[in-house]
Amino acid sequence: MPSRRGAFTLVELLVVIAIIGTLMGLLLPAVQAARESGRRTHCANNIRQLAIALQGFEQAMGRLPPGAAGTRPPFGTSSDDSIGVTWMVYILPMIEQSSLYSKLTLNGSWTGWLTANAEVAKNVQIPTYACPSSPLPLFDSWNTFWTYPVMAPHYTGIAGAAPEIWTSDSNLWSKCRVHEDASSGICCGSGRMSGGGTLIPNGQLSFSDFRDGTSSTLAISEQGDYLITDTGARVPWRSGGCHGFLFGGQGNATGPSYIGGRAGCVTSIRYTINNKNNGGAGWTAGVTDPAFPTFPAGSCSVGVCWWNGANTPLNSAHTSGVNAAFADGSVRFLNETIELDTLSRLAIRDDGGSVRDY
Repeated sequence: MPSRRGAFTLVELLVVIAIIGTLMGLLLPAVQAARESGRRTHCANNIRQLAIALQGFEQAMGRLPPGAAGTRPPFGTSSDDSIGVTWMVYILPMIEQSSLYSKLTLNGSWTGWLTANAEVAKNVQIPTYACPSSPLPLFDSWNTFWTYPVMAPHYTGIAGAAPEIWTSDSNLWSKCRVHEDASSGICCGSGRMSGGGTLIPNGQLSFSDFRDGTSSTLAISEQGDYLITDTGARVPWRSGGCHGFLFGGQGNATGPSYIGGRAGCVTSIRYTINNKNNGGAGWTAGVTDPAFPTFPAGSCSVGVCWWNGANTPLNSAHTSGVNAAFADGSVRFLNETIELDTLSRLAIRDDGGSVRDY
């Protein structure tokens, strides 16, 4: 009898392919979830390193770094209100970036951030300042226009809070220590800048100033995802965006007496976490810079804009919330469902109120 060679029938082959496809469909989401879990953990570790750096700075100097400093004494030697550097520059030696820090100067002129310091920091990528889950570019499209593109971080310091719900409460509102700049357009307002938190403009705070306790006061969190404007545009607005991690503040005043509307790499809580589209209405696209006709500038009157918006919401590409570090160095994941009142209390160092579970 002639031998017969076994083989799959067409029906059997289709069944096998269908089973494999089903298994892949079940497996891929699990793999993606595992990868995102790893990225979120990596991001939390980055923020933990930054929080530990703040701890080390406070122990070494007897005070925290200013969130965004000017160049007047004690931060520099200028006699005018020139723009200094941010807390992210001050802590560079604490995150193994001493070589870069040694080449920077804290005594800049009005354009110092764009020339001498930016010449040193151009195209430099600092891994600790980047969240692996973030889709945002490390170099803002405006920033790369210049000869000296400086890295735009995915993290921000918490300067305090200034929510609308507190404006009618004289006690809470006074704790916010708000400088309000209602400018809008291409340049150069900010929104509501608070001096009630951890990393405040021109701050010289020590941990003894945290009357609510360092474990109850936010210090650092994320701004790592795109926001949506009322025109549907996806924009990479963040507190350290167009000018990068160098661009600080002005003068040497704090709180309500702060000089100038802008302060880089710090934010003041005004909106809920992951409010990426202004509650569905979209953030105001505003005017555009003629040099960048496709890039909306926003409206800094609401604090959410291209030019160091003071109230850009905490946000991330993680599911359901953001990583955040407290002044005591602990890191937690804040769910986007946290109430604005609770989030704001966590951002103020001495509001005196109790914080419910979050």
